[in-house]
Amino acid sequence: MNTQNMTTQNKFPKRDEVKKALSERASSFLAKAEFRKSITDEKEIKAAFVRQGIEATPELLRFQKEYGGLTHYVWKEPIVFGILHAENCRGQFRGKEGELLIIPADDEVSIDHYVCADTLYQKELTITADGNYYENYNLECLSFDTLIEDLSMYDYLNRQNGYNKIYTYEEPATYRFNLFLKEFHLTEIDGHWDEVLRWYRMGDASFVRKAYTGFCVFSKRTHTKNEIDLWESALNSRR
Repeated sequence: MNTQNMTTQNKFPKRDEVKKALSERASSFLAKAEFRKSITDEKEIKAAFVRQGIEATPELLRFQKEYGGLTHYVWKEPIVFGILHAENCRGQFRGKEGELLIIPADDEVSIDHYVCADTLYQKELTITADGNYYENYNLECLSFDTLIEDLSMYDYLNRQNGYNKIYTYEEPATYRFNLFLKEFHLTEIDGHWDEVLRWYRMGDASFVRKAYTGFCVFSKRTHTKNEIDLWESALNSRR
């Protein structure tokens, strides 16, 4: 089990009680998304929790009601989101349709995790009672709404011509990112973002994705990488 980020989960606040609206971009992405048959009736969802002897939290109820059955593809492998599944399961939920799969807290994992996708994709996709979303027990975002915004940004870039990932910095270094933000005059993109994940615009042909574990740049401009390399070289020379 990869628990690299598990010790950091309490550093982030809980998501706002009032649901923020998704951006038009994310709403459009969601409207066109594939949804498979799932369990989205509130009484059925609550009954599944009762069978486990626990109470459904507002965040888990909303996640299942709004996103149960949402299907995203990695290459050709479907990832069907939801903590409950009705039929045709092919991953961990196969033979356990209609039931929750809970990974209980232990010495390594300090909070219960709910398996939140049926898939053969080789990642453990989970969500907590507060609605925090994890991949392989690494915190990805505080709310599944943020993940929808994230997926909609990748969808946008994939539909454009010429965008390539030109730079990646893979360390949770807020100080370094703040220097980058100031140097390249980033502006935040509209969306339901949180303290863990958000996107920025960099000029007229580049985008920056900042996550807990670092940040990366997508650009159409071939000389943008040279600009970043010069900045990085100057930064390193001052150490």
